[in-house]
Amino acid sequence: MVKSLALRWRDGNVFLLYTARLMTLEKQGILWGQQMAAAQDGDEKAYRALLRGVQPLLANFIRKRVPDALTDDIVQEVLIGLHKVRHTYDPKQPFLPWMFAIARYKIIDALRKNGRKIAKEAVSLDEIETFIGDETNNSYEKSDVQRELVTAMNDTLTDKQKAIVGLMKVEGLTAQEVADKTGMSVANVKVTAHRAYKKLKERLGSK
Repeated sequence: MVKSLALRWRDGNVFLLYTARLMTLEKQGILWGQQMAAAQDGDEKAYRALLRGVQPLLANFIRKRVPDALTDDIVQEVLIGLHKVRHTYDPKQPFLPWMFAIARYKIIDALRKNGRKIAKEAVSLDEIETFIGDETNNSYEKSDVQRELVTAMNDTLTDKQKAIVGLMKVEGLTAQEVADKTGMSVANVKVTAHRAYKKLKERLGSK
């Protein structure tokens, strides 16, 4: 799968996959929002299904941002946090921004407790990487946020930049792995990715 993506990266197919993944995640988020709403009404079966469903996504989200040794503990902290504040979720609002906001706070808290410096840029990029415009449950529909991001990518990024972002953020490859698959140097991959993120932040008004 990775090899085929690398072979096709010049013609924009990775970006098409990137967009498809966004829409799949959106549908899943709608389901989880419905399950959380049901859980608020006492449906324990829906609640258990929700917790099982979000764990892999949370683990992947957290693993990319913290040392491996902290991942499992932070996932559990997020699940506990979800449980404690589940009554605050507004079913009229998208679920994923609410969940990812909790996850980000738990990540920051864990890193601080472990004496690690948190890069301001890394927190800012979370908003782009997870397609969330605000760190709280806000009034934007997730589909609108996604549409704005996809439009920004399509309008501002070159095919090369879109492909690199797709390989690194959709497939989860490291800069070294992308370099191996595309024949680019690691430095070139990093520079290309950095410039792509900078363009997106400028276009979307991220700070």
